[in-house]
Amino acid sequence: MYILAVTAVLVIVGLVVSWRLGKRARLREASLQESVEEEKELLRAIVDHTPESIAWKDSQHQLMGYNPAMMQRFTEAGVEPSIGAKVSDGASTDEIRRLTVAHEVMEAEVLNTGEPVAGTQLDYTTPSGRPMT
Repeated sequence: MYILAVTAVLVIVGLVVSWRLGKRARLREASLQESVEEEKELLRAIVDHTPESIAWKDSQHQLMGYNPAMMQRFTEAGVEPSIGAKVSDGASTDEIRRLTVAHEVMEAEVLNTGEPVAGTQLDYTTPSGRPMT
């Protein structure tokens, strides 16, 4: 009887300890997730409010996102961007399509070599006649 009582107490203590450890782990995970979300919000705020044009793509050159400054450049250039598609797919003219494809070729070079493409600039004129680089 004594052994049964001790065993029952040990099982109960083990369950309580296990439950508390699991609760601590869940709290740590929730805290970590909250920190990650805060960092993502901060990064998004920085990207959205920088005056520089920023767009990010996957390795297939498909658009994953962009900031408001980039959207303005897309609009001025006559491009209708679509998340999940190549920027060249949204080009309104053959000239813009040619330039966006040239950008994709440069991006591929960067991805393949890991080196920046320095000293290369693609100049073009928007459909409204404004020169852009």
